[in-house]
Amino acid sequence: MIGYFVSDIHLKEPNERNSQTLLRFLHSVIQEQKNKSEDLHVFFLGDIFDLWFGGSDFFLKKWKDFVWCLDELVKLKAKVYYIEGNHDLHIVDFWKKRKIQAFVEARYFELDTSYNEKLILRVEHGDLINHEDKAYLRYRGFIRHPIIEKVGKFLPGAFLQKLGDQASSTSRKHSSVYRANKETQLRNYIHQHAKKCFVQKKFHFLISGHMHVQDDYIVQHLDGGRTARSINLGSWFDGPKVLKLQDFQYSWVQLD
Repeated sequence: MIGYFVSDIHLKEPNERNSQTLLRFLHSVIQEQKNKSEDLHVFFLGDIFDLWFGGSDFFLKKWKDFVWCLDELVKLKAKVYYIEGNHDLHIVDFWKKRKIQAFVEARYFELDTSYNEKLILRVEHGDLINHEDKAYLRYRGFIRHPIIEKVGKFLPGAFLQKLGDQASSTSRKHSSVYRANKETQLRNYIHQHAKKCFVQKKFHFLISGHMHVQDDYIVQHLDGGRTARSINLGSWFDGPKVLKLQDFQYSWVQLD
């Protein structure tokens, strides 16, 4: 089993450097799948784009090369998963129509390995890790409301993009300062969240994003015996990278 995990790229335009880097990576994964010897799983854990709202043709046309890559992986029998972030919203139905497993909340997966033992994963975007960010939680409740989803279907994609660009510019100025001043606290949130989840259900890896803080943490169960690993993917603002799992081993793939 091979799994790739990526999140928080925040792509704005198809011709920007990170967009092209992502496409080169996906093309290499497509080639890998053509010569496959192991089961391949590709996870997108949200905020791949700075904005994608709903199934508008505007976003489909803008990111057609990315969509083509995912379609190609599906044709080649790879398993592709997309968990919405807080910048890519109300797109579950869009991906499901393309035979891609798509979700909003955290999900558990049991994947076959070459050791005759299931690899248990918990994957999530991570925007519920910081339970003290009340302003964000209120925003999340608003933007994910079914009424907002319905209204968004009737608004032109270009108009939604303009609103998103303005909101992202304001939000990023605040969040970048916040993260710089609160990095230790954010890591504590990630660790506490992992501990809580591990008590609720056993897993080998918890993989998340959103926090823009790359973190690798060993979770100890309350019984003092079992351990697991919590990995937060960070963001591509600190350089493009992808987490790779090969059965129970993991490594970082640094991209050019």
